[in-house]
Amino acid sequence: MAVRSYSLPDVWPIINRWKTLLGAAVALAFVVSLLATFLLPNIYKSTALFYPANPENGQPSTRGEDLDRILTIGQSQPVAQALVLRFRLQEHYGTGQPGDPAATEAAIEHFKQHMALVHNERDVIEASFKDADRQVAAAVANALVAAIDTSNQRLTLHTHYEALEQYKLYPTLKKTQIKLRNRLIAARYHYGIFTQEQTRYLIREIIRTENELRQAEGSGASAAKIAGLRRALRGLTKIDGGNTLSLEGYVEGSDTLGSMYARLDNVQKRLDKLQEDYDAAKLALKGRSSSLYVIQPAYPTGEKVSPKRGLVVAASVVVTFVLSLLLIMLLELYRANQVPATSASPA
Repeated sequence: MAVRSYSLPDVWPIINRWKTLLGAAVALAFVVSLLATFLLPNIYKSTALFYPANPENGQPSTRGEDLDRILTIGQSQPVAQALVLRFRLQEHYGTGQPGDPAATEAAIEHFKQHMALVHNERDVIEASFKDADRQVAAAVANALVAAIDTSNQRLTLHTHYEALEQYKLYPTLKKTQIKLRNRLIAARYHYGIFTQEQTRYLIREIIRTENELRQAEGSGASAAKIAGLRRALRGLTKIDGGNTLSLEGYVEGSDTLGSMYARLDNVQKRLDKLQEDYDAAKLALKGRSSSLYVIQPAYPTGEKVSPKRGLVVAASVVVTFVLSLLLIMLLELYRANQVPATSASPA
């Protein structure tokens, strides 16, 4: 049995025979798609344009590493989560209430679908956001740039922010310094060590007393005088000799005071370093208000970006016409092949 086929000239008569039904299908597709597109909300897009700043000199930068850093920050999960929480996009997108982890995750996915961060051919970064509310679109786009700026400063100015954090140790170290100084003063009084001149005085007195003792012993001086000189020499050399300052006490006190001096000096150096880094960080952060150069902030726009109603309606009509025609052709082909088969069968 031969199977009938159709060529292009055979299509027009078929369309003419089915024009009423075909026209009805196309008209229905037109009406339905038109109604559907008007039920869709208008979507507006707001875009901010900016350059990243070079961390080394603060000038606008087109270096790949700076551009990549900005794009990575802007597309990161923490930035998206911060903006979702700030604008309560869970309620805006109808995913749930703020505080619900599932609602927040769903809102973040919506946010990422509506947010775009691209590096264009002019080396400018475009931060855009789409939303049915043009005011929200502009506000979120500008907030995205601000969030990128904050995170970028924390990365590029990490040393300064760390100095501000470390400065919180200053009060504790200051208390330690005061305690060490008070203990040092108490140790001075305990050992009787106050000036370097005391060393020379002590040595001179020990030598003088010892010479007098030797002379007294050699000259046959009285026992009382010799005993007095011996007590004086013991007082100059032994801690338990009764003198406020003695050689033994001086040696012991010098070791103790030296250790305390070293600890106090170390604490003082740490205090000075904390203060120096803190002052430098405050000056650097005060003189630098932004790590981005914003060329154009995002503004509410009156021109929608979607839906393209005319294109949607036209595509629906064309697709409906083509599918309907294809279905009619198959039906005609089926009928044409059924007739010869029926005629060829025996009565």
